[in-house]
Amino acid sequence: MNIDKAVFLITGAANGLGKGLCKYFVSLGAKVVAIDIDEKNLLKLEKELAKGKGSLKPFCLDITDLDGIEDVINKSISELKTIDVLINNAAIRVLKPFEDLEKGEIDKMIDVALKGTIYLTQIVSRIMIKNKKGHIFNISSMAGLKAVNKNASIYTAAKFGITGFSEAIAKYLIDYGIHVVNLCPGGINTAMWRDCGYIFGNENKKYLMDPKEIAEVIEFILTRKRETTMFKNMVFFPFCEIERY
Repeated sequence: MNIDKAVFLITGAANGLGKGLCKYFVSLGAKVVAIDIDEKNLLKLEKELAKGKGSLKPFCLDITDLDGIEDVINKSISELKTIDVLINNAAIRVLKPFEDLEKGEIDKMIDVALKGTIYLTQIVSRIMIKNKKGHIFNISSMAGLKAVNKNASIYTAAKFGITGFSEAIAKYLIDYGIHVVNLCPGGINTAMWRDCGYIFGNENKKYLMDPKEIAEVIEFILTRKRETTMFKNMVFFPFCEIERY
């Protein structure tokens, strides 16, 4: 893939990892459709990247709104003609003892991370199926492979769901030339990790991965010549976690 000719759609784009991914791929010349419910930071990012090599088109949207997603996709296709790469990144994490979680918190974590990933994948894959090509990256987590925090039960359930969904949908979509990759990173230097506390006891941000490192993994997969290799679950984490896995 020539990234400078590609159209990306990235969710959870206004902050954290999503913001880092948008900045990285715009810097390489990509056209990025950026989705987030945080309109203020999304528009701030648009201004920041206005003079980038590529372009960023922001859409303020709650990705639990299926009709809203379809509207955004239709508008994007009308202007950009296609979507080559989907990165399902949006997620919410609430760290609480299980018995203290409120219904709204449970629903939001499942709806945004898991159902949002499913919604976006279904709608975008219809376009990719017609084109007989495409890449979908689902941002799961180390928490999508094993329970790593006793107060992250629902977040872990959502991420396990993403991992399982990715495994299953990859088998289906590969017949249409669509490559689905489930990324399972450990601690990343974003507000989600810093504000919630680093669960392995080391709160010094220098030990966390930079969002750019996740972007480089995606770039590697997109740009290498692939004849017989398929990436499925990719696990990577900062050095300070190495003793735990």
